[in-house]
Amino acid sequence: MASNVSSGTIAASLMAQTNQFDRDDSIEEDDDAEYVTAVAPPGPLGLNLDGGVLDCAVVMGFVKLRDGSKGALERNGDIVPGSVIVRINGKDFSDATLNDVRTRLGELGHLPRTIVFRLPRRQQQQQSSVPRSTGMRRAPTLPVFHEDFDKRRKFELGLVMHYDKTVLKRRECWFCIDAKWMARWVDFVARGGPEPGPISNENLLHPAWRKMLAHDAPGRPDTAREGLILMKDYRVVAPMVWCLFAELHGLGEAPLLPRYLMDIYAEALSDGEVKSILEVPRPKASVLANELRDKCLVRSSRNR
Repeated sequence: MASNVSSGTIAASLMAQTNQFDRDDSIEEDDDAEYVTAVAPPGPLGLNLDGGVLDCAVVMGFVKLRDGSKGALERNGDIVPGSVIVRINGKDFSDATLNDVRTRLGELGHLPRTIVFRLPRRQQQQQSSVPRSTGMRRAPTLPVFHEDFDKRRKFELGLVMHYDKTVLKRRECWFCIDAKWMARWVDFVARGGPEPGPISNENLLHPAWRKMLAHDAPGRPDTAREGLILMKDYRVVAPMVWCLFAELHGLGEAPLLPRYLMDIYAEALSDGEVKSILEVPRPKASVLANELRDKCLVRSSRNR
């Protein structure tokens, strides 16, 4: 999952450099090809891939992050439109489809990502024909896109409602969510409010959940605190809705609260059970979230 990094998490240090692609016998390299390697922290990449090219992941441009800043890949300065993603965290994606690349980037959204881009041949020719200056380097002019939040709200509400349900399939479970976070999400999609931020379930947990998580206190860290009431203090959502929320808004520090019953005090699931339940909806939600964001991108007007 496009998974966003929690606002309470300190992003990993950014490193970006331009170098030749490390040789790997599993990849048929073009001797004349040049590559750019960039390391991005967890969270949004701010990368706009060309949805019209399906057999590979081609860079179209960049998107500002939610705080208005440039993403790590845009700040790199050497990744140009037409570049193709060929490797992600050491794995060969030179023959992967656009959907494969989007899915993998979404699954790694909570981790630092080392991405290798193959530069377009035209760019290489231009670079070789222009003598390198020892002074300032002229940065390439790249198209800049921003997110249309009116579209985002409309599409997100429709997508979530499409997968919302009151009856689960066999071997599915409910995921508990703080009612206050749900209220913020409703305010965002239905009333034009700000984004709700990462899912924050900390208020639903036992006061000692952090110590339990660190094994400094007995008990499961996903134990609910006393006195919680369904609908008043927490809501439950189906696996697909949970995965969409996680992809679109990110997760806080609290452990997941999966339950087979609509009761936060029911028996908690094992990690293996949760992994099995999310095996299908998680990558599907990653693709849907990326497609939603693509639909909401509009070209920014020329910078003043």
